[in-house]
Amino acid sequence: MPRGGIGETAMQKKGRLLLQDKPVALVTGANKGIGLQIAKDLAARGFTVLVGSRNLKDGEAAAKSVGADARALQLDVTNQASIDTAAEHIRNELGRLDVLVNNAGISHAGKPGRSLQEMAKSGRLSVASLDEVRAVFETNVFGVIAVTQAMLPLLRKAPAASIVNVSSSSGSLTMNSDPTNPHRAMFGTYSLSKTALNAITVAFASDLESASIKVNAACPGFTSTDLNNFQGTRTVQQAAREPVRLALLDANGPTGTVHSISSDEEVIAMNPRPLLRLEGAAVLIVSVLSYHWRLGSWLPFALLFLVPDLSLLGYAANVRVGAFTYNAFHTYLGPLVLAGYSFGSNRPVIFSMSLIWIAHIGLDRMLGFGLKYPTRFNDTHLNLDRHTLSIGN
Repeated sequence: MPRGGIGETAMQKKGRLLLQDKPVALVTGANKGIGLQIAKDLAARGFTVLVGSRNLKDGEAAAKSVGADARALQLDVTNQASIDTAAEHIRNELGRLDVLVNNAGISHAGKPGRSLQEMAKSGRLSVASLDEVRAVFETNVFGVIAVTQAMLPLLRKAPAASIVNVSSSSGSLTMNSDPTNPHRAMFGTYSLSKTALNAITVAFASDLESASIKVNAACPGFTSTDLNNFQGTRTVQQAAREPVRLALLDANGPTGTVHSISSDEEVIAMNPRPLLRLEGAAVLIVSVLSYHWRLGSWLPFALLFLVPDLSLLGYAANVRVGAFTYNAFHTYLGPLVLAGYSFGSNRPVIFSMSLIWIAHIGLDRMLGFGLKYPTRFNDTHLNLDRHTLSIGN
């Protein structure tokens, strides 16, 4: 197989003409992680998917896991000859390209095996190696420009082409300018490359608007991949959803935007986690029925039900104090201790108060208001990722 070729079986070659009638998507860095999942999701939606990989054998193995509608494509986004050869093969073998997902990226170019903290520390601009900065930008920034430029002649011919750049909220200037953001200490080489990628997204979107090519970026969230030594908290299945959604935009969809993890329409389904919300509903129902069974008066229930929300006054000081006071009054520990005390002291009124408190927490969970993180008011354990970043920020 020549370097830069599309890996296909004899059966795939036989059906080449039929495949040309299907939309075609290219995903760079698709031999593993988020890119591989994006490839699987696009194939499931009727695309012929090109699995871009620096190593063709790795790409072929990944393509087999995607299915019959996937083909391996040798593509090194830092090598112009590899990029040009890949574009030529797509043109000759398939004759079209409808979606380009610029997923290939690296978090660092230093010694492998370092912890996430070590990578963050070495990426700070006061100590960062210029060779490493150049290497990260070569893949995450210049590679995106080079691949996009090479694929544009094919994308221009598509009826509704879409370009999706896999970015990161860590590149947001607004978030990293906020002194209360605990993650701003991570704002180094990798994050800077994503800031540049956001700007590149806007530049391409503006340039290609007249050609009706949508250009958007998506933040997949802190996902468990080898970029962070598998320390992320999200699965690749969750991470792929937003890039895939943007890849499927129709002619009326937005362009020049950066979206975090889910669209507003998908927040309820994805980000407050359904099981935790069901837990809240169950707690609310059981606590209210228990209160009713004890023949509790509904007047004190109504008067005391919202008392835990007085903890929100802590936000008048700052977000850290607010998160602390809110969490102190919105965990089950407090009312359970109160219930235990009521049994020990034989004071049923106190037990009734604990039931009111538990009912309040249950309602909060059911509505999607989880425990607060000391970053922003809306960041909770149920919907930490519920925000869409402005592309310019």
